[in-house]
Amino acid sequence: MSAAPLIRPMAPADLDDVLDLEPVLFGTGAWNRATYETELAIPGRRYVVVERAGELGGYAGIDLAEQATIMTVGVAPAHRRRGLGRALMQALLDQAEAAGCAEVYLEVRADDPGAQALYASLGFGPVGRRRGYYQGTDALTMRLRLRGPGPVGSERRQT
Repeated sequence: MSAAPLIRPMAPADLDDVLDLEPVLFGTGAWNRATYETELAIPGRRYVVVERAGELGGYAGIDLAEQATIMTVGVAPAHRRRGLGRALMQALLDQAEAAGCAEVYLEVRADDPGAQALYASLGFGPVGRRRGYYQGTDALTMRLRLRGPGPVGSERRQT
């Protein structure tokens, strides 16, 4: 049996591993070191990593505004289909709830049904489409309402 994944805050020491994964996960849309260094320094932004069997298995980040935004989510190909994406998202959603965020938004590739299904299982519902957002591929905008009045596509489901 393998060790349980460990989720912890991203540290500057993680950036080499994160930057090794960026082009694998995001191709020409990969972020560079300067972008991550800036992101880690912005108040209200939180980034986490997940370690599995002593390796960085993935990472994710959120902007904790009233209408929070998932900034990035990535799981290394060798660590997929093991619940790491769900664990990362759950950690970000827990932070959003603790910060009092009303809603959480994200963009997901329109041609990635696996990621869309993960987000839907966490309570996100589609609210729009951004044409050509990902190097020519459309993005679906999804929202999860955490609190407050108004219509919701779905509510957060505890896992």
